[in-house]
Amino acid sequence: MGWLLNFVIGMSAIYLFVSLFVTTIQELIAQVLALRARYLRVGIVKLLERGKSDIGVLGARSFRTPLIDEFYRNPLVQALGSSRPGRTAEPSYISRETFASVALQITDLMEKGTTPEQILAFAETLKGKANKTPLEYAIATFAGEAGGNLKKLQARLGDWFDESMERVGGAYKRWTQVATIIIGIGFAAALNVDSIAILQSLLASPQQAAALADLAAKLPQELGTDAALRNQLLAALEQAQIPLGWKSGQSLPSSFLIGWILTGLAASLGSAFWFDTLKRFVSIRSSGDNPSNKTSPKT
Repeated sequence: MGWLLNFVIGMSAIYLFVSLFVTTIQELIAQVLALRARYLRVGIVKLLERGKSDIGVLGARSFRTPLIDEFYRNPLVQALGSSRPGRTAEPSYISRETFASVALQITDLMEKGTTPEQILAFAETLKGKANKTPLEYAIATFAGEAGGNLKKLQARLGDWFDESMERVGGAYKRWTQVATIIIGIGFAAALNVDSIAILQSLLASPQQAAALADLAAKLPQELGTDAALRNQLLAALEQAQIPLGWKSGQSLPSSFLIGWILTGLAASLGSAFWFDTLKRFVSIRSSGDNPSNKTSPKT
């Protein structure tokens, strides 16, 4: 079974190499487009402005209402933004506690009384207000459930915020999955990382698979710095003469597109997945005899 371990370790090392690049590119795109801040703003808009569920991520920054502007002008929210050049001034993360505090401030509740009882009493009067905003409706409802305890009202506002942010997080995760697949396929095409061609090469040459497995076993035991690990993996792949890249006059096999797609799909699993997989099989390999010292089966 040594040849099979070598093969699995080799393919894991290749996919780890690709996924490290793909993750870096995806994170760079997310940073340049300020996608986390945009997704957060979409969540805030949908939470505070009922009926605005059609707000898109790219158009979120241009959507403005007095309530949304007041929320983002609040000092507690502005303090979470970034003043660095090239970064959006809007925050990409807001805690439930901050949201609850800002929600009470922008509805003027904190100015309507000096005691928790007075604040809660005014909050409950919002039930009778005409044309209530979703935020005022939520505060009035939660105030009635709080039983005279202001902290319970703040906690319920925090729960309400968390429920909305779970949907935002799910939407961002779906974008990440789609983006990594597309980037992975594009990267595979750019560097000609053809899973089928590589698979055939490793199966045809057990010595090559063993050499790559030996090199992969020398990689760090912790994920560490992506750049350093990418360089080590590239050196290992070049030393083992894995068929990567484009050569002058090279003809593509009929399965090249499938090979690129397989590489992209594998890379979308993430660098952490492939690093753990590689580490696990290297550990299994090192616990027994070195498979590269055994006679490989004929293929």
